[in-house]
Amino acid sequence: MSLKIYDQTISLNEKSSTSLQENQLDRAVVFRIDQSHVINQSESLLLSQIFACFLLVPVLPLIAVCVILTKLSSKGPAFYTQERVGIYGKVFTIYKIRSMKMDAESKSGAVWARSNDPRITRLGKFLRWSHLDELPQLFNVLKGEMSFIGPRPERPQFVQNFITSIDRYDERLHSYPGITGIAQVCLPPDDPDAGLKTVCDKLSLEIAYQEQKQDHKLLDLRILMATALKIMGIPRHRYTSWLALNHVTPVEIKQKKPARRVAA
Repeated sequence: MSLKIYDQTISLNEKSSTSLQENQLDRAVVFRIDQSHVINQSESLLLSQIFACFLLVPVLPLIAVCVILTKLSSKGPAFYTQERVGIYGKVFTIYKIRSMKMDAESKSGAVWARSNDPRITRLGKFLRWSHLDELPQLFNVLKGEMSFIGPRPERPQFVQNFITSIDRYDERLHSYPGITGIAQVCLPPDDPDAGLKTVCDKLSLEIAYQEQKQDHKLLDLRILMATALKIMGIPRHRYTSWLALNHVTPVEIKQKKPARRVAA
């Protein structure tokens, strides 16, 4: 199966649901979303955009400093753009401050970053550790492409593979991707050597966040607080306990079995 990327053209019908569907030769990815879910997503996005407007005032000088240091410390542009998959499969361009050397994937293609990755610049290590490289994504929020809290957006090449390999992975695309999220504050950094297990672990928390959000008071605020504590270097087990994030129960996620080949 191949992932079809959809335009974000949503219309609500009399049955209080929205459906995005595209006929394909193999199988279509179909989104059927309850009207209340669409309204909740819109409200969440609006609050994120208002918050981003206020946050940009003190953050812009910090972005400027990071841009200048990036230009002085390594060759290439200060900003880095990349295609990511957003809500309902819509592809958008994400903005970051460049933390890797120029043309880092020219030979390897699309791969996850590793710890002590030689492609990361000296300054880039600090930017990634402090998450300052993510600050330009406030502009993605203002453009209505991302929210503050949600699943981290993946690249189209990875999403195609994950949808065919992992049950319920397409449910990530029911929400706006976020600058931070419950998986980012509750789980250790991605381990490329763990393969799909890392993706399944994140997905189990991300779907749990969607399903249990109404059962946990001020969950979004607690995730934002956890993000700040993480950046300050507070151990993960401490802030997840302080903020009761470990009370969110992960859902079970299974890898799909490969289709059997029919003998000719």
